[in-house]
Amino acid sequence: MVSSPVTINYKKLIYLDEKLYYELINQFEKTPYTPKTGSGFLIKNQEINSIQCYFILEKPIYYTIYDVTNNTIKKEKSIKKDVVEFLIDKKNHLIEIYSNKQNSKRLINEIGKLCKFNLTISDIIFNPKIIIKKFEDEKINFIIRSLKIRDFTIKKRIIGTYNIRSIENYEAKEIINESNHNISYFTVQMKIEKKFLTIGIYRSGTIRLFNKIEDIENSLEDLKKLII
Repeated sequence: MVSSPVTINYKKLIYLDEKLYYELINQFEKTPYTPKTGSGFLIKNQEINSIQCYFILEKPIYYTIYDVTNNTIKKEKSIKKDVVEFLIDKKNHLIEIYSNKQNSKRLINEIGKLCKFNLTISDIIFNPKIIIKKFEDEKINFIIRSLKIRDFTIKKRIIGTYNIRSIENYEAKEIINESNHNISYFTVQMKIEKKFLTIGIYRSGTIRLFNKIEDIENSLEDLKKLII
């Protein structure tokens, strides 16, 4: 598992049946990283309902250096290898990508090519109001620490983004009920199975974990059930 803090992008896998799942695994095995291709896959762990993999991709880096010998400035190029960890959850038809949005898009495109685009990978929207209700229904102890509201009307004809960093829990829930569709991000401190978690939840289907990942690894499955 990647080190903390970590960003996890969740996407829905449409039409992921048993046959396509094992076809994907076969394609991962047949597409290892090579310097010639500049990208490839490495399987980390495989179970009946899930598979963890790494996607390795090369990225060129350009930088300017001073050449002392010739007293000139010149540009150099080096190759950086990014490693993107991801998990395919066959049971829940999800893909979890432990990386930024740019790498996630590249990975999704590569998976699409591997399965000849027979698999649809769609966005997931995290609805703050629904998530908070799930917390309450499951008797989860939680505190909302911050909110980010987009398209917030400050004055007539003045619309912007409003960040709230200090708020009481009841006030935060009131704002979520009133402005649910305009909340793009909120942070929560919560307790799951005796573990305390601090997470940021983006409407766009991304979460940010601020704990040490190795300390809460066993709680991630429970967290996923609460937010998806």
